[in-house]
Amino acid sequence: MIKSGTFLKLLRCRAITPVLITTLITALTACGSENKQPSPALQLPLPDPVRQIANLDSTALSLEVSVNGNAPRVFSSQGSTDSWRVSIDVPASRTNTIKVTWIERFEQQRLVLAEQSSTLTTSQTAEIFDVNGSYLTTGSGFDYDSDGISNLAERLGTTNPLIADSGQFIINEPETVNVVAGCYTMGSPATEAGRTAQEIQHEVCVGNYQIGKYEVTFEQYDQFATATNRLRPDDFSWGRGALPVTDVNWYDATDYAAWLATQTGKKYRLLTEAEWEYAARAGTTTPFSTGNTITEAQANYNARVSYNGGAAGLQSMQSVAVGSYPANAWGIHDMHGNQAEWTCSTFAVLYDGGELTCNPVEGNPTYSIRGGSWSSPPNTIRSASRQRDTPDRSYFYVGFRIAIGD
Repeated sequence: MIKSGTFLKLLRCRAITPVLITTLITALTACGSENKQPSPALQLPLPDPVRQIANLDSTALSLEVSVNGNAPRVFSSQGSTDSWRVSIDVPASRTNTIKVTWIERFEQQRLVLAEQSSTLTTSQTAEIFDVNGSYLTTGSGFDYDSDGISNLAERLGTTNPLIADSGQFIINEPETVNVVAGCYTMGSPATEAGRTAQEIQHEVCVGNYQIGKYEVTFEQYDQFATATNRLRPDDFSWGRGALPVTDVNWYDATDYAAWLATQTGKKYRLLTEAEWEYAARAGTTTPFSTGNTITEAQANYNARVSYNGGAAGLQSMQSVAVGSYPANAWGIHDMHGNQAEWTCSTFAVLYDGGELTCNPVEGNPTYSIRGGSWSSPPNTIRSASRQRDTPDRSYFYVGFRIAIGD
């Protein structure tokens, strides 16, 4: 059996041929477990800008390959060759999603040069990734040609929304809506259809704050994940961009808000439970900000279930881009459905005042989740409806939105 260190030395040898590389990979992967497919060789042509960086400093370049959203395997640069060949294991009897990311590292910076996702079925023996050379950024670029201008800025120009004329990194901040302080009746009356005993009515007052006009999107969260070198959350093949982020736990959400605060100097945080319901109601006292019932034209939820005499519709199958449905009277979108949302308040079955504050993790708490999701029946997307979970759990139907305030 060839030791891994020996294999890496062979790969670094410029005299080695592609045929020999493939032979070595085949020999190494033939010893895999019975429930794995023989590992295919992935041919990865270097995009021109990636090749240029490899020519200048091959030690700064690495490749990350992840299978089905799992933690990526990192492969070090093999110099300025035209392509690399890497070995991966894929589960048998399914279609696998393979993501390839070219990474440039310099000191503490991690620059994503290009990435490509594709599928690999067990009937295929190889998959070719033609990385398209599109760029993302986590900071200012590197001035390899000594002209005083960041290469990253030169490559992107000024049309990229993340790059200013100076080439500096620009935070993709969530758009916010001002909420004026006020008092309201939190919870639901005993006569409200679908209510639970944990929705006890009581008077609360909240101060002025700003709320995210939309739920935090993949595009916004991915910028944070890239900048902080953390694994990006799974999008379950729905897409990223303007879709609300999913597969994030309470720690992820609070870390994102803290990062935004550090980058901007603003007091970003999650919403308290009382602030969330105040904004969801937008001055109403009915089950929804839309009135006594809600329809599939007004929110993304499981409309196959009717509510309070309203019309039934179709069952939603996934989240949709933020802002796809009308805003409430205060200009806030998707407070009912699309993605359920973490709050910063610990959950108490009988309200105990914790709904008014952001509470740190002490003991074994659960945190309030509000709004329901694309998969929720209408009774769980009501303004007063409450869910909860521990801060370490993440789901395909839970995201969050931010607030700015003391």
